[in-house]
Amino acid sequence: MLLLWPLLQLSSISSQPMVGISGSQLAWIAFTSIAITVGVFVLLVVRDRFAPPSDDQDS
Repeated sequence: MLLLWPLLQLSSISSQPMVGISGSQLAWIAFTSIAITVGVFVLLVVRDRFAPPSDDQDS
């Protein structure tokens, strides 16, 4: 949640539209990309944590 605080501050400061993208849309795009990145990272960590160690070493 600490990573989202600068994004919220940035979106509130730059409320004027720039290059056709408003601050709220920019914040939503940034939040979505961060959420996807964190989701993929957690998925990989959980999969490596709970997967059988012998299956990953077969290749």
